[in-house]
Amino acid sequence: MNVREYIKGHEGFDKYPRKDTDGNWVLGYGHDMNSHPCPEKVAEIWLTEDLEWAEKLVREHVTVFGELSPARQTVLLDMAYNMGDRGPGRGFRSFKKFFSAVNVKDFVNAEAQILDSKYHKDLPTRCERNAMIMGRGTFEDEEYGDT
Repeated sequence: MNVREYIKGHEGFDKYPRKDTDGNWVLGYGHDMNSHPCPEKVAEIWLTEDLEWAEKLVREHVTVFGELSPARQTVLLDMAYNMGDRGPGRGFRSFKKFFSAVNVKDFVNAEAQILDSKYHKDLPTRCERNAMIMGRGTFEDEEYGDT
């Protein structure tokens, strides 16, 4: 038996943070999150996995995802990543009028739906940038995208 398997056997695997016997938050195989912050390479792996998850969530609601400009796809992924999947009618799933507008490529209405939301009240700067990009189809420094 190698040291990795030995420690894994003692620690067990926790996919959600929990407190150990000393009150420290641990995750994974006993990784002490208080004394050993998340390394950037681990955060990059999580981000990759989270973006794959976000794309699946977006594609459940936006049938034209593959037809949209990279900027509009980025906005959708950012929104799904940020709001998450909180179940029916909550989080990203709650944007039914927004999805309807995007699916018929009514980007003026899609932009308005973003701005008329709790998301806008909670994160105005991020939301306003996303709304503007959804409306234009490009990032601020690009020419206009798809129509």
